[in-house]
Amino acid sequence: MTKVSVIIPVYNVEKYLRECLDSVINQTLSDIEIICVNDGSTDNSLAILEEYAQKDTRIKIISKRNEGAGKARQAAIKKASGEYLAFLDGDDYYKSDFVEKMYASAKKIIPILQFAILANITLRQTYIQIFQNLFQCKTFRHLNHFVPAICLIIFLHRFRIGIGIKYIKEVL
Repeated sequence: MTKVSVIIPVYNVEKYLRECLDSVINQTLSDIEIICVNDGSTDNSLAILEEYAQKDTRIKIISKRNEGAGKARQAAIKKASGEYLAFLDGDDYYKSDFVEKMYASAKKIIPILQFAILANITLRQTYIQIFQNLFQCKTFRHLNHFVPAICLIIFLHRFRIGIGIKYIKEVL
């Protein structure tokens, strides 16, 4: 099983897309799949995705009509095979060791998540409350000014499926 599925919604980001894709394909953790969702782009974003997919077999492209980043991410999640899910916007990029560090940190956090479920933490908490609880653990204390964002977190794929989390459009 692939360690991490990196999900990238793409909508008219041709100006930034090469830097984004370069940052992902050059990660120090190479056991990843890269799922790019062309969300109805009208610029050259799709051509750039196809160019990169020809060079790197880890890149998979999904093309769909424009419905926003949330729906694009949901489409990719359905195709993801990684143990963990990571998210990146098409106009952003990762530092070269980001995915590896997040993967290692997530491996340490899984027992905390399992405890939270056993302790009956309800899913009615807002996503910000959940993230604030998670990121108070010592693994992430070096982040002095943390703002919860989907692109700063990786999720255990099995965890998301197992409890049937449904994403709210404005959140994801």
